Amino acid sequence: MADGRLGDAGNDVGRTGKEHDPTSKANSMDTKKQPDGRWAPWWLYVVIIVGSNYVKQYFVQDWPVAINAAITLVLIGILFLGITSVYRSMRGADRQPR
Repeated sequence: MADGRLGDAGNDVGRTGKEHDPTSKANSMDTKKQPDGRWAPWWLYVVIIVGSNYVKQYFVQDWPVAINAAITLVLIGILFLGITSVYRSMRGADRQPR
C-alpha cells in the first residue's frame, strides 16, 4: 500500500503480513488434535456394541424381526450411555479441577 500501512481496516494482518483467519485449517487442526475427553475412543463403542449384538443374536435368533430390532435399539442405547458414563468417570479422576 502506498501509505505504509500493513493492512486495511477490513483485514486482520499482523507484522508478518500473514492474514489471521480463525476458520483456517491450521487452527481447526490444532483443536482436532486435542482430545476433549468427553467420549471414549470410537473403536471401544464398536467392539462392545458389535460383540454384545453377536451374543444377543444367539439368544433371540428365532424371535420375530420387529422384537429383535427393538431389543437391538435398546441394547445399543444402553451400551452407548454405559460406555460413555464409565469412560467419563474413569477420566474424571485424571482431570485437574478448573
